[in-house]
Amino acid sequence: MDKQLKFDSFNSIVICSTLNQMVNYIPIMLHKIDFEEIYSIRMENSDNELINKKFNYDNWDNNLEKVLNMVQHEQRITFRRNEITSHEFIIKELRKYSEKNLKDKKVLWNITGGQRHFVMAITEFVFSERPNDTIMYYDGDNEKIYYYRKNKKILPRKILKENVNFKISIPKALRLMGFHVKGRENLDEPSNYYKNMKSDKIGNSDEYKWYKNFYNLYCEEGNEKLREILINSNRFQNDKNDKKEITRTVLDKIIEEIEKSDLNTTVKEMFEGEKGKTLKNSISKHKKGKAFGYMLEKMTLYNLIEVISKNSGIKNVIADIDADISVDDGNSSSNETVDQFDVMIATKYGKIIMFECKSGSMGGDTAKSNNYSTYAISGAYGMPIIVIPVINKKNVFKVVKFETNVLKLNSRETDVKGNENLYEQIGIAVKSAERANLEVCCISQLKCFIEKYINVK
Repeated sequence: MDKQLKFDSFNSIVICSTLNQMVNYIPIMLHKIDFEEIYSIRMENSDNELINKKFNYDNWDNNLEKVLNMVQHEQRITFRRNEITSHEFIIKELRKYSEKNLKDKKVLWNITGGQRHFVMAITEFVFSERPNDTIMYYDGDNEKIYYYRKNKKILPRKILKENVNFKISIPKALRLMGFHVKGRENLDEPSNYYKNMKSDKIGNSDEYKWYKNFYNLYCEEGNEKLREILINSNRFQNDKNDKKEITRTVLDKIIEEIEKSDLNTTVKEMFEGEKGKTLKNSISKHKKGKAFGYMLEKMTLYNLIEVISKNSGIKNVIADIDADISVDDGNSSSNETVDQFDVMIATKYGKIIMFECKSGSMGGDTAKSNNYSTYAISGAYGMPIIVIPVINKKNVFKVVKFETNVLKLNSRETDVKGNENLYEQIGIAVKSAERANLEVCCISQLKCFIEKYINVK
């Protein structure tokens, strides 16, 4: 085994154009390859609109070039669809291109993300005709790069041990997938949450302190009534007078429900006085809508920050963390939002972990729980996790009735009518997630999940 392979020992890199350009971005940056020496093997865009929408090689290459801040290069090895039916033809074209552009160069061939016909052809061509070149595969799940050379065995490299700063951020990771994060134009700059976490300033925030304390209360075994009150509050609507002015918000009703309950004083104090003001300031515009849904997102965000802050190994791996993320496709002049994400983490080795919070609302939250196509933005090494507001997943499949104490001020009956099945909507979200093979995390299990999916070895 040769342990002496240097990351900067290559003149050029040949990549395979792919939807998840993170698998190309990291090797390019690791091996310090000049942008002019990047060659992209790809298919010609299809005339079929449906195929072109799903496999748009022009867009995929452009996404990488934008992140690398490159002028569009012409070093693209493009194949027509009728040409890839011949293994021999692909090798012939690789040979022709190699003799013209790669002669006397030390080339790294990155087969990660390549389609099978290209992977097979590259492997045969390199081993047969360029035995001193190196083939690589980036295993994002284990954060290792595996190298293959015909006449030499090379040890895999664990990229985090190289202590290379890729300046990965959530906007950069999503830009590599063709998405633009609204409000975060600098691709190299992490979020304020991340910067305050790294500088240990996050603990000075009143909002952080409130959610940290409330999370602990919320997850206590004996506080089932608190959880039921908040889950039931998803049914609340704003009260309005004859002039359609809001006289009592959803958040007002949550606070009233807490006050009228038999919950202990410690819980009630979280909604009173200065602590109550902190909550209201945090909720802000959401007090008229999905107030508990927003509280669940904040509990998730700040507990994750708490877990990360206390584990130096995990903290050193995290590159960015953000919440309430809106994205568009980066191409539309209208900048129309195509999706929103509750909490997202990016690691230094390019993994995206998304936490989608399902509070159990009766409306859009339920519809959203059935649409997981957008989770594709996490790429091949992403991890979407569904967070539910219970401490035991078995609870969501029980039929639990709940009677609210909130008094109505108008003719609306939704607030006072008994809830015949408190966990019904959460159960729907759980079943949808499980059908899509997505992980489901109880709010009390966040620490276990982050330790499970962040590799610090």
